[in-house]
Amino acid sequence: MQTGNSLSKSEPSAKPSVCHECNGQRYYAYDVEFGHPYFGQLFPCPVCNQIAIDSACGLKTHERSITLDALKTSGRIGTAKMIEAATRFISKPRGFLSLHGRFGNGKTTVLMAIVNGVINNGTKARYLTASELLSYLRETFNNETKESDYDRIHELAKIPVLCIDEMDKLRDTPYSREIQQELINLRYRDAGVLGTVLAWNGELDSLPWPAVVSRLSEFTVIRNDDSDMRKLIGGVQ
Repeated sequence: MQTGNSLSKSEPSAKPSVCHECNGQRYYAYDVEFGHPYFGQLFPCPVCNQIAIDSACGLKTHERSITLDALKTSGRIGTAKMIEAATRFISKPRGFLSLHGRFGNGKTTVLMAIVNGVINNGTKARYLTASELLSYLRETFNNETKESDYDRIHELAKIPVLCIDEMDKLRDTPYSREIQQELINLRYRDAGVLGTVLAWNGELDSLPWPAVVSRLSEFTVIRNDDSDMRKLIGGVQ
């Protein structure tokens, strides 16, 4: 009789499942022709690489939960129109959507909700203010980066959905005028496949860039003159 402890063979561990969307690569590329804004770009997989998508979207952790439901529309005609336009944009994020009017009536909340909505639908998106845009480009002036400001403009020009807030807070200098017109023009040329959302306080023509205003006017522009609603939405404009 055999004595001693018998050792049983361990069952082979199950192989981790491979993501069906990217075949385990965590990034994927679109099969598009040369000249398409997505050509040569890698996009984080919306199924298995949500961390990369979140880190590149420009929103803070608590802002990633913002939706259009955060806004109150009862008796607020401009806000209701804004939400209706944003809902359409989320379902088909192409072209331009411009939001302007009185301060504090939810424009920033809508931009953040749009970013969250299109990301949740599997499309890469980024939120930033006009001041953050300028700072991002000026980082290249210190010679510590290998990129130029125009490299970064062209990088931003290819993001599937780009939301730029507080356009009115960008000073009208020759440089800011140049970069705004360059970025908007690049995205305008690819408006059939890219989505761009802009927001600012004031009138449509209060932006000091006539060429930009002209292009925006070809697409949906919502003026919201509802009163300040920050207290209703926890301090987020």
